[in-house]
Amino acid sequence: MNESDRKVRREILKYVYDKFEESVLDRAGTEGLYEKLDEVDRNEIDYNLVRLRDERQIGFDVSMGGVHGMELTAEGIERLDQDGYDTVLEDEIRYDILQLLYETDREHPFGSAKLSSEDIAEELDVDEDRVLPAIGYLDLKELVDAAVGSRPEATYRGVEITGRGRNKYELYVEEGTSIPNTQPLTRWTQHSVGPNEPEKAQNLFQSVVEVAQEKITIVDWYFKEPAYDLLEGVPDTVDIEILTSERAFDDEDEYRGLVADFSEGRSGEVDVRYVEYYDFEARLFHARYLVRDEIEGWTWDQSFKDAGDTQHTVSEVRPVNLESTMETFQEAWEQGEQVNG
Repeated sequence: MNESDRKVRREILKYVYDKFEESVLDRAGTEGLYEKLDEVDRNEIDYNLVRLRDERQIGFDVSMGGVHGMELTAEGIERLDQDGYDTVLEDEIRYDILQLLYETDREHPFGSAKLSSEDIAEELDVDEDRVLPAIGYLDLKELVDAAVGSRPEATYRGVEITGRGRNKYELYVEEGTSIPNTQPLTRWTQHSVGPNEPEKAQNLFQSVVEVAQEKITIVDWYFKEPAYDLLEGVPDTVDIEILTSERAFDDEDEYRGLVADFSEGRSGEVDVRYVEYYDFEARLFHARYLVRDEIEGWTWDQSFKDAGDTQHTVSEVRPVNLESTMETFQEAWEQGEQVNG
């Protein structure tokens, strides 16, 4: 990503977050955003809006009139926090809210365990304006289920902890695991590759797959020759999952033959599936993913078939939640058409 795009995306996130703090229940429009970034071409703004949506940091609707209804995701808030901007994550009241809802849930195992945002503020002896953004974040994180109050007041009429919220709160109490978990799954590094460095790209790819023990998972909408040559280093007993799209082949029968030839003689299972490129799930994966044993992941800014040809970045454990990424992968995987079935 160039510096110009990085700055535009940061400004978009800041703008949408400011609207979130003003009213956690309202979505932001683009008119104010275009005015704020009046020196930036609108097409550039729209491009970066789409990229932020691809990375699941914001959501919005699109109509004939353009983009509208922008809203932040939990990942978007966390990105701003990681970049050093003041967000609701600076305030640890989210833990107090979870504790209150957790205890209320235990006291009413068969009854209603819902509290309004006004109730929560009163119990914690703070202003309601302070708890609203925290509840909004916890709701985006799916740690609480928050029902919207009546307009025009931007409040919540019923908030209760979810099963995921109980588990996260117990981890926080027992092991000190923060929300969000700021500890990376592994040491995060980045490699700059290219241009004209296919050998370096191949070496990076091999350094991942050669030590796999159970499974290699790949997401690349253009996964075709010569990308399959990169898989020669995968241990024979390791399973391989590849999620691609119809853009990986011109002739489906020829592609099936390619997969069959690659799979021949391998002890590990090779499962290749494709989805339509414009499917909803497909658009969630803008980058290319290489995941080893479902515990360590890397993103590539270039399709594997062209790895090293142009300048791109390989990032270890990208700053998105790997567990969430694999959940999204699984949803798309289940919709995929099996190539070698």
